[in-house]
Amino acid sequence: MSNKALFEQWLARENHLAKVFRSKTYDKYRISAADKTELLEQIDCQLSPENLTCDGELSASQVREKSNLLRGAQAYLETL
Repeated sequence: MSNKALFEQWLARENHLAKVFRSKTYDKYRISAADKTELLEQIDCQLSPENLTCDGELSASQVREKSNLLRGAQAYLETL
């Protein structure tokens, strides 16, 4: 799966959660420099060991899948 596809998948999940909690959502076609910074910070936070593994509750394959999604989204954002 391409980094762009991983980013779009991750962003769709983030936007869904943002709608539930009534916070800011992002348009995948209009990512400003400020949005890019915010999104990269969110990904960095999600890549922390505690968040990545859900405090050790995820299996190794789940952690790998989550890490691949986050790192792909991060790589795509860095190219913008």
